[in-house]
Amino acid sequence: MNIPSLNKKEIFVIHTEMAEPDKNCLVYAPFAGMHLQVSEKDVYSFANNATFFRNKDLSTDSGFLFKQKKILHKIKSIDETTELNILINYICNFSCSYCYSAKGRSGKSIDRNKLLTTLDFFINAQKKDKKLQVTFSGGGDPLLSFPLLKEAIMHADYLASRYNISIKYGIVTNGTLLNQEVLEMIKQYNVNLVVSFDVLKDIQNKQRGKYNEVCAGINYLIENDIYPGIRSTITPLNVHRMNEMAEEIITGFPALGGIAFEPVLNRSLFKQPADLKYFYTIFTDSYFSAYKLGLKNNFYVGNTFVNSAEICKERACLSKFTLTPEGEITACSRISSPKEDFYEQFHYGSVTSGNEVMINTKKLQEIMNKNVYRHTTCQSCIAKWHCSGGCLLARYAYPPEYFEIHCDFVRNMLVKTLLTV
Repeated sequence: MNIPSLNKKEIFVIHTEMAEPDKNCLVYAPFAGMHLQVSEKDVYSFANNATFFRNKDLSTDSGFLFKQKKILHKIKSIDETTELNILINYICNFSCSYCYSAKGRSGKSIDRNKLLTTLDFFINAQKKDKKLQVTFSGGGDPLLSFPLLKEAIMHADYLASRYNISIKYGIVTNGTLLNQEVLEMIKQYNVNLVVSFDVLKDIQNKQRGKYNEVCAGINYLIENDIYPGIRSTITPLNVHRMNEMAEEIITGFPALGGIAFEPVLNRSLFKQPADLKYFYTIFTDSYFSAYKLGLKNNFYVGNTFVNSAEICKERACLSKFTLTPEGEITACSRISSPKEDFYEQFHYGSVTSGNEVMINTKKLQEIMNKNVYRHTTCQSCIAKWHCSGGCLLARYAYPPEYFEIHCDFVRNMLVKTLLTV
């Protein structure tokens, strides 16, 4: 609902069928961290009060809506980013059906000097911030370049000690490349390990392969007191089966505390907009069913859209400083090669052969300006400060009629999160 007097104060309203008949509107104030289920009559009463609102009214339910408690997270320049994502190679021992980087696949790993130069640049630029994140993820599997990976973490850790800052390390892997040396590094540097795993044997073998090897890898980690996160890509093949997937992890790997279900981003899987709409409808129902199952078993079922409701930000992907295996810098960790779609739209820097990081500040600013303020449809949207203009890659990947459905999905996930979680 477009209620200008409320929207101007960052309060948003949406009709919901999930509420009681006399409370068919959800009023949400993201910066107050508060929502109310009320009648439409109450909404217009709030809207009228908004015009004459004073601080003395803070004790009322409607007054609490106007109380700002959360800050707006925003980044204006490269030296404000606190997360570096390193795509260390194009090498992979899998061939996943939905892989976003398959077009760039090769036997190449990043040049050692360019890798260390980027770490120097990133940590030096951000050392005023005492908490940084360095994650090694797709393009290929980072553990296939283990000596280089280990050297990068050792180098970053040396710099962290030198500047008295904290760096959290993350690795995303397929779970089949684990050995004692890898485990020792994970423990020594307290690495947060995430295993990409589609959980159900038939689905894993059809979409990714090597089900038995991944299960063995996860068990090997648990036996050595390492408890990885599990991330599952949800496609039309398994969108009905999230309950089953959660149950499989709960019973098969009881030491693990949760799983993340993320919807696939792949236009080719949906022949027409109606197919995407159906997928998202089933995803929403299936996800929250699995979420409730998790609650009963002290097990967390997570999702990026649900997690995003925790903070208010200007851009969906607040900051992305991604180093590719070519020594290039992009604004999306799913963009790793010039052979991939939309590479030029996300590419904004390079590490030169002389080991200097060159940032095209104009291009970076253009990318950063594609945010919540850019789209008129965002201004009265209940998900405005969490979706924050939407995933930029999704905007490129989906034609307008598809992206409109994607927006509806994001809104519905937020509404159901507010009313469920």
